[in-house]
Amino acid sequence: MNLPLNIDIQQILLHIFNFLILFGGLYFILYSPVKKFMDKREQEYRKNDEKSEKLRHDAEELKREYEDKISELEHNTKAIKQRAEDKARKSAEAIVSKANADAEAIVEKAKDSAQKKKAEIIRSADKDIAVLCEAALEKIITDSANEDYDSFIKSAKETVKNGK
Repeated sequence: MNLPLNIDIQQILLHIFNFLILFGGLYFILYSPVKKFMDKREQEYRKNDEKSEKLRHDAEELKREYEDKISELEHNTKAIKQRAEDKARKSAEAIVSKANADAEAIVEKAKDSAQKKKAEIIRSADKDIAVLCEAALEKIITDSANEDYDSFIKSAKETVKNGK
């Protein structure tokens, strides 16, 4: 059957049928695998997004934990530092106190030693003074006795001269 303008319906139907077969074939050969590939890729991207979101969430949680731990460590460090400073201060005070006590003991020992030395020097000086006094007295007595003797003799000579 021919229609005006030389159009054959059978030919049109065959072309439509060929077009449908071609479309169906291309759909199953190209579109279906490409669609499956795209769907699969989209699922992978979603999984990767979910995975990355979970990892980001885990990383943020770890960051918070580490920040808490760092804060706690800083607090512990400050406490340890404070205890160490207190201990060092107490130790320094104890050392200074012991040094002062040792210094006082040394000063007392030196005073005692000086007192003993002073007493020894005084005793020695007393002995020397006694010896000097004894020598001086001896000399005085000897000189005095000589003078008395000389004076007696002189007076006796005068008496003898005057008495003759």
